[in-house]
Amino acid sequence: MIIIIIGIIFIILGFLYFYMPNIMVKFCEFGKKYLFNEKTIILNGKKIGLILFLSGCIILTIKISRYYTHKDKYYLATKEFYSNNFKNSEKLCLEILSLQPKNILVLELLGKIYFATSRPELAEKIFLKIKSIDSSKSEKVDRYLNKLKKNNAQLTK
Repeated sequence: MIIIIIGIIFIILGFLYFYMPNIMVKFCEFGKKYLFNEKTIILNGKKIGLILFLSGCIILTIKISRYYTHKDKYYLATKEFYSNNFKNSEKLCLEILSLQPKNILVLELLGKIYFATSRPELAEKIFLKIKSIDSSKSEKVDRYLNKLKKNNAQLTK
């Protein structure tokens, strides 16, 4: 989130350097001792504006592309799950969770994978984790836990 804010600030500063240098002069009066001076703005204003603008665009692009990458991995993991390719699906889920440990959708899919591959202890652990993260999912999680209990009861008979 911080990276997005920094990116937006850079873009705004870049536009201010390009189109409203008088506002930047006022801003520089405040930060003259530390970062800016009028001579730099007058002599290098467009260069600085371009650097800030491009830096902001790069930061935002990196952040947005990471977000879509995780979305794509989740889609692929779901596709692998429904193709009964549980090993690949589990691997993708674990990759996403290494960066987003509280991703409810991925945790739910991982719990389903553990259930489908006859690992009820791990599935129960995942579903309880979901319940602790988001209490609004309690009803859905309870249904999965009940399925686990019924399945365990059938296996022990």
